[in-house]
This record gives sequence, C-alpha cells and structure tokens, in this order.
Amino acid sequence: MDAKYTTIGPTAWGLTACDGPNGYEGRYGAPPSGYDNRSHFIDDTVPPAGAIGSIIFTPAESLQAMRYYYSLERLKGRYGFFDAFNLSRNWYATDVIGIDKGISLLMLANYQDGLIHRVMMAHPVIQTGLAQLGFTPVR
Repeated sequence: MDAKYTTIGPTAWGLTACDGPNGYEGRYGAPPSGYDNRSHFIDDTVPPAGAIGSIIFTPAESLQAMRYYYSLERLKGRYGFFDAFNLSRNWYATDVIGIDKGISLLMLANYQDGLIHRVMMAHPVIQTGLAQLGFTPVR
C-alpha cells in the first residue's frame, strides 16, 4: 500500500461510503458508485463494514481485519464497531450507520451457515428473475 496511508493496509481495508473526518461521504472507495465515478477519493478513512461485508468472499482476510478492528478501543461501541476511522487524522466515528451495520450482520450470518443465501435464493421473485436472465439451478 502507498506509504502515505497510515490506516489502509493488510488489516484495514474495504472502502465504501461511510462517515469521514469531514462528515458522511458517498464517494469513498472505487467505482462504480452512485456518484460521478471520476470523483471518488481515498483519504485514509476505513469503514469496518467494507471488510466485514466481504467475509464470504475473503474469509481469512476479513477475519484478520475484524481482529485488528477489535483491538482499537476507540472503534468499539455499544452496538459493535463505529462507522469508520482514520488514523492519519486521529479520527474515529462516534456513530453507527444502519446500512453499514446491516450489511455486516447479514454477511456474518451468511458466513456462519449460509442461511441468508438459502432464504433469498428460495424466494419466488428471485427464482423468476434468475430464470428470466437465463440462469439455471446447479444440480
């Protein structure tokens, strides 16, 4: 990782919209985003939800990041991790954002036993949509 970053590294990653030192910012991370994809930026702010939400794709790396986040006392609150942190600015969010907490909880539950994926894939609307897109069930 670029030496100019203090926060971002092997144990702190997963950029996505989150609180930052200057308030909520939807342009953190990489495209595609809901904004002009030429205007995203990185300022060394990391939201735990980025790595946690990736746990089904990167289990070892996500668990490593979660252990690191847990070691940061100022990142922990009543409802788990606060929204984001930026070590180069000595900044920690003091709030929890529901959409970030939601993806974290859903993906952790899915990682645990696959229930979320099974329930979603069994829904008739999902099955109809997949069929219309040409997907067929794996046997």
